Amino acid sequence: MNKRNNKFLVLGILIGLLSSISIQVFANTNDIVQAYLRNDIKFKFDGNEEKLDEGYAVLNYDSRTYVPARFIAEKLRAEVNWVEETSTIEINSSRLLNGESQEEKNSEIEDDINDIYEEENMQDVNKEETKIYSGVPVSKDLHDKLISVTDISYDNGHWRVYLKVENKGDTPIQLLQRETKVVVDDKNYTTKYLPIHLLDNKWYNDIKKRDKDSDDDVMKGFITLPEIHKNPEKFDLTFYILQNDGKQEKQEIKFNVKIKSE
Repeated sequence: MNKRNNKFLVLGILIGLLSSISIQVFANTNDIVQAYLRNDIKFKFDGNEEKLDEGYAVLNYDSRTYVPARFIAEKLRAEVNWVEETSTIEINSSRLLNGESQEEKNSEIEDDINDIYEEENMQDVNKEETKIYSGVPVSKDLHDKLISVTDISYDNGHWRVYLKVENKGDTPIQLLQRETKVVVDDKNYTTKYLPIHLLDNKWYNDIKKRDKDSDDDVMKGFITLPEIHKNPEKFDLTFYILQNDGKQEKQEIKFNVKIKSE
């Protein structure tokens, strides 16, 4: 054979350009075609040049360039199989993506999500640093309800928060006193485990929309807080109101209250 740069080859089967799915190449083995070797072709993967492995060749036939399927696929981290029985080249790119396994890709996605959560939490912390604390009484009008902290006092080793809740909507509501949360000096407290005798039984009743001859729409009572030292400067209070209907939705109401110095 003439050893020139461009050599004529007699081929029975030509493998086309790499496809991202399993491909099948059928050829009549009686057909004879002429192609040219292209030793000048270079390969770059993600900007990195790769030399053609020994034993592989690049061909030019009918103004098209044909490359070794296995070389290309393996450089792209895909799996290549030759099925003799059906003369099929199988290329599977689902196992690896951009050099990373799907598990690694999923892990990266989870890390990105966690980073977003951390950023949001940091934003929440920054918001907390700019809280405005008010003395009592202080109220929040939530369109269908009005919540007021009327007083805070210390008695017999416990702080008590006195509240007034007015229902202006059609759905009965309840104040969930056992879900109250309070932050004092960066320490978290909850009323969840308070003894029963420290609870105000009024809050077990529905607060309904006012009838003409009834005051059911307004309820006054107190919430006893867990044991907190006697001289806090401020409270971050979180209350939960239950929409006592079929949906049983909860609404969170927060107050930032400063304590009067004695």
